[in-house]
Amino acid sequence: MKPSRLPGQASPLKPSQVVTVAVVGKPHGLRGELRCWPETDHPERFETTPRLVGGPEAGPLRVLEVESVRFHKENVLLKFVGVDNPETAGLLRGWLLSVPEAEIVPLKRGEFYHYQVEGLLAVDPEGAELGRVAEVLANPAHEIYVIRGGPAGELLIPAVPEYLLGVDLQAGRVTVRPLVFEDDAN
Repeated sequence: MKPSRLPGQASPLKPSQVVTVAVVGKPHGLRGELRCWPETDHPERFETTPRLVGGPEAGPLRVLEVESVRFHKENVLLKFVGVDNPETAGLLRGWLLSVPEAEIVPLKRGEFYHYQVEGLLAVDPEGAELGRVAEVLANPAHEIYVIRGGPAGELLIPAVPEYLLGVDLQAGRVTVRPLVFEDDAN
């Protein structure tokens, strides 16, 4: 049986207005469940989120009503209303599942989501521009801010108080102390 159309309703939201919380993998089973990889530190959110916004990376987005949720190993198995077989589920493979920015799990003071920091201007304590935060790398010890596009080329800044001096989302900048390596050659 070939599905005639995509499930869900068209969403008025644009990709820039949502935050990705999972990536859809392959169908799971015969009833339309989807194996999804959580892209959130709060996977429990899937149990209380009645709808997700989904679509390919470039859009357009659709609102998908969550029918059921269960966890399997490191994945979350999601079943959406109107997705009742592997063929329809297969149409969603590779989609990004998101929530509107207003629905993200609030963080503690001084904590930031990667998407909030990426793209911010990086400056040193004197205000000299170092580039922009290109990405935030998750690391077991601490995150690392990758700064590119500045006069020194790529900089890696550990997200610890000694080097990450401040994040000001309103001003669109982070203040960092670049690592200085002394020349051992005499």
